[in-house]
Amino acid sequence: MSLTQEDAAKTAEVSVRAWQEWERGNTEPSISALEKFADVTGINLFTLLTGVETIPIPAGREIPIVDRIPAGPLTQGFGEGGIIGSVQADIDDENAFGLIVSGVSMWPEIDEEDIVLCSPKEPFVNGKIYAAVTGEGEQSLKRVRYEKRSRAYALIPSNKEFLTVYVPEEQIIKLVRVVEIRRNLQ
Repeated sequence: MSLTQEDAAKTAEVSVRAWQEWERGNTEPSISALEKFADVTGINLFTLLTGVETIPIPAGREIPIVDRIPAGPLTQGFGEGGIIGSVQADIDDENAFGLIVSGVSMWPEIDEEDIVLCSPKEPFVNGKIYAAVTGEGEQSLKRVRYEKRSRAYALIPSNKEFLTVYVPEEQIIKLVRVVEIRRNLQ
């Protein structure tokens, strides 16, 4: 579906200016505006919020779960614990891996103990969710935006109780995109 900004704003029942500010990341839409947009367009609200499709994926190959990743402040790196499990998924990346989420900075999009499946081959896209690793070995799961003026990456939590962290581009050594979220339904 291809909409102009004017059409999208009308669908969400907001001004074109408000829509433009959302696209730039300067403001955030209200849930009611997103719900209206989702209802009219038929796009799943979760997909609108996260950019991640939630359509059940048929069993595919085993994707290793390699560690836990904090959804909170930056802390020391992942991938040192070895394989701790696996999930079946149809991801076209032989280097795909899973991480178990610790923390609630990405709630309500991603909750504690959810599994995120990551694909190293996916190109960087502003506003998507990534496992981010800095040169200091710190890591966190966040929505990431590149800020051209400051030459820094904004690591943005979904949970408003957490602050956005800005990391200079030269300090980011790895951004691995989340391509699927598996809910912990315990």
